[in-house]
Amino acid sequence: MPDDRPVVLLSEKGYGFEEIILAANVCAHTGSPLKSVVSARQTGMKWRFVAEKHKMSPAKLGTPPGKSSAAKDKAGGPSKTGTTSKDSKSQGKK
Repeated sequence: MPDDRPVVLLSEKGYGFEEIILAANVCAHTGSPLKSVVSARQTGMKWRFVAEKHKMSPAKLGTPPGKSSAAKDKAGGPSKTGTTSKDSKSQGKK
């Protein structure tokens, strides 16, 4: 999450809560500076195109960082097969 000062400035410029969250998500997922994300949006670009410009899947726009399925798999959470990473490893040893 970006520090508070840029978020306050965005709010003062009329950006709503949802827009600030989307901007923060793009920054968090891509490492792009907030200024770059906001600049792209200010040109009239839709959020989908802002995400693509910053090499991010538009599907991740509403997903907070660390909540993707890849992050769950790395953490030992359920994978697409319904087993945890640890279960998958033990199944290979049988």
